[in-house]
Amino acid sequence: SFSLKDSDLFLGYQNLKNQTNYYLSALHTRNFFISNGQVVADRIFGGGAVFQRPFNRFTRLETSMQAINISRENLGSYQSQYLRGGYTGRVIRGSGTPVSSNKAVINSLELVDDNALYSLYGPTKGRRARLSVRGSWAGMRYGTVQGDYRKYIPMLDEYTFAVRMSGGSSFGRNCEVFFLGGVNN
Repeated sequence: SFSLKDSDLFLGYQNLKNQTNYYLSALHTRNFFISNGQVVADRIFGGGAVFQRPFNRFTRLETSMQAINISRENLGSYQSQYLRGGYTGRVIRGSGTPVSSNKAVINSLELVDDNALYSLYGPTKGRRARLSVRGSWAGMRYGTVQGDYRKYIPMLDEYTFAVRMSGGSSFGRNCEVFFLGGVNN
């Protein structure tokens, strides 16, 4: 039987007719996992809006706002001598015991410059740069500043040499964690 609570849904609309592009989206997903012998479900739902305003053919300003709610439920214990975590193969329905719930409104402002020329396998010439500021002042309480610069240099006929510099800083009560190797793509 169908259960809306256990479904993964994404609804999106984009309008590219005018100079200012905008995107609207809504999402709902539920992920199951096992933690300390307990079957746990994270339910994530929310929506967002993105606006893009180009200055010229290669440079644009992007701003977005997302509202998200993450609720965690404990669905009970799962004991098996053959299972060490992961997907159980069983369909778990119904409501469990609520463990936690977090809400956030995340705003971002980004300046993007992209004149990269693409081929079948990726960019071959040009540059891509992004400077972004984002944060949540309602809910999670954090702020992040990130920069990413990539330069693609064609070599011979079929090769491209890429140079990348990226970095970021996050602050606040729930600041983001950056892993070795730079910021997310």
